[in-house]
Amino acid sequence: MKSIVFKNKVPLFKRGHILDKEILDSLRIVPYEFYSLAYNNHVQGIITGIELYAEDNFIVINPGIIKFYDFYYRIGEKLKLEIPIEDGDYIIKIKFHNSKVVELEKYLEYKSEIYLDKNEKLEENEIELGKIRRREGAEIRNTDSFIKLDKEYNIISEIAKPQSSESGVLLSKQLLQLFIKKINEDKETELIDDIFSLTVLSSQVTREALNLYIYKKLDLDSSRATNEELYKYLEKIYLTMRESRKVKKSRIVTKNKMIVE
Repeated sequence: MKSIVFKNKVPLFKRGHILDKEILDSLRIVPYEFYSLAYNNHVQGIITGIELYAEDNFIVINPGIIKFYDFYYRIGEKLKLEIPIEDGDYIIKIKFHNSKVVELEKYLEYKSEIYLDKNEKLEENEIELGKIRRREGAEIRNTDSFIKLDKEYNIISEIAKPQSSESGVLLSKQLLQLFIKKINEDKETELIDDIFSLTVLSSQVTREALNLYIYKKLDLDSSRATNEELYKYLEKIYLTMRESRKVKKSRIVTKNKMIVE
């Protein structure tokens, strides 16, 4: 099965080495020192970006930064991974290889690989970016629904993708933004829902904030919950919220329409 390889190179500063233009450019483009200072307290996972979506017959991975074992892996451009046509449940994984010295000991190279695998088990040097339950005869689509993402066929599910924050791993920003979009479109919201929505929109959401929201809505302690469990809690919140007046009104209008041929 095809894979995408990307590399991160960190300059090695040794006595007698010349700082050429290539080294200086790499420091400007990939400021690892800044990453280590800005995200030092974040747990392992997606720092920013790395959104996934379907386009034609490809999975597109947006640029972003991933923290893994205290190194910050940067994807600097959109990557495309071909979608298989055969039926099956595919896991989109990223594998981080051991670093090695390259180019006359000028750089330390960190090689990574993104690929599809039918084996759900993750190795110690891997994380899951997404999952596809592929069924032949239908295109992979980008869903606008928050319900049953864990059971739906032919979509990219990012439930297990670990979004990093200072207080722990949580659901991806893309998934949380979809959740608040749907509750604000379809449901009667309360103050706690509005506060949580603003927190997500401001990109300040943390695992602690998500745990508090779930506790206030469901009276449940989710501090040790997996991403899959967090998703089920949010799905339950959505399903138990009252429908908005706008949604009810539109259904009544549709029901009372008379079609004349």
